[in-house]
Order: sequence, then structure tokens, then C-alpha cells
Amino acid sequence: MNMGKLKRGTFAALLFVLLSTIFSCNKYTDDDLHRVTMNWTSDYTGDPRNITVPANGGTYKLVCTSYPTLRFASMVVEESAAQYGDKVISTGMVGRWYTAELTGNTLTITIEPNTTGKVRKVNFWLRSDDAIDRVSITQEK
Repeated sequence: MNMGKLKRGTFAALLFVLLSTIFSCNKYTDDDLHRVTMNWTSDYTGDPRNITVPANGGTYKLVCTSYPTLRFASMVVEESAAQYGDKVISTGMVGRWYTAELTGNTLTITIEPNTTGKVRKVNFWLRSDDAIDRVSITQEK
């Protein structure tokens, strides 16, 4: 094998690794994402990031005033990942006792009546550009 071809092949491989590393880096770190939160307005009278829902359920509309478009980052139900039977779609999430829909910068959450006799919890993680935020729902028993 020709030594020149070997050197060029090694150089090309190193250049590819270097360029891949440089261009795969995001300008934001995970710490930056968690520090930048969203501003909300809501029909809920308390903190829109921590909503307490009565046992008979209800619908809540939250509007993000700092970003024009939101997407779901993830969801946690009762401190675990999405459970069997929960369906995650790009503009909404549907669970056994809740629905969450995104339209641009508006999040609409509907909670069904609680007949379990236990407190229920769900967290929705939302993301837009450099921001990530959480909306926590606690439903009374």
C-alpha cells in the first residue's frame, strides 16, 4: 500500500472527527436550558407552573408570553415516565385522566374528575429555543 494514500486517509479521518465534534456542539449547555424559563399568563389564579386541580377536574389555559411556539420536551406521571396507555403526539398528550394540547404558544390542559381516592400528579416539560420549563399538575382526591 502506498504511504501517501495511508497518510491522506488518516488525515481525512481525523479531519472528519474534528469537524463532527465542532459542529455537533450546541451553544447552550443543559444548565443554560434549565436557567432560562418561560413567562406565563393563565386563567388559573395561582402559579401557572404549579396548578392544583380540584377532584372534579377542570380545564386550564396557559399562554407563554416569551416564546411564540412551544413543543413538549417530555412528560412525567406519578414520578415515572409515560405509562402504558398514554399517547404522546407532537401537539398534544393524552393520558387516562388528562389531555394537554399545544397551539403555538398556548397550552390547554384538561383534567378528568378524580374518582380514585388518591392524589394524582403529572408534570409537562415544555421547550422553545433556549428555554425549558415545567408545568406541574396536582389533582386533589
